[in-house]
Amino acid sequence: MKLGMTTGSGNRHVTLDMEMILEAERLGYDIVRTSESYGSDAVSTAAFILAQTTKIHVGTGIMQFGARTPAMTAMTAISLDHLSGGGSG
Repeated sequence: MKLGMTTGSGNRHVTLDMEMILEAERLGYDIVRTSESYGSDAVSTAAFILAQTTKIHVGTGIMQFGARTPAMTAMTAISLDHLSGGGSG
């Protein structure tokens, strides 16, 4: 069984409990997913998490595609995957 968690923003301000994410990584969680609403960005949050973790996979659960083109979304995902050494899921 794999465990995961979701973190995100329900308002304009990004809030992130890195201590909880690092504890989830220590406990063997498989993935943390970010989400977004207008005013916050799931990709920036994912990049921030990737920079501070080593084992847990990071992905986006909700991205508002009206705010970005499909090509930009693909390029962003590829860049995060390469920069993280394959940690984006």
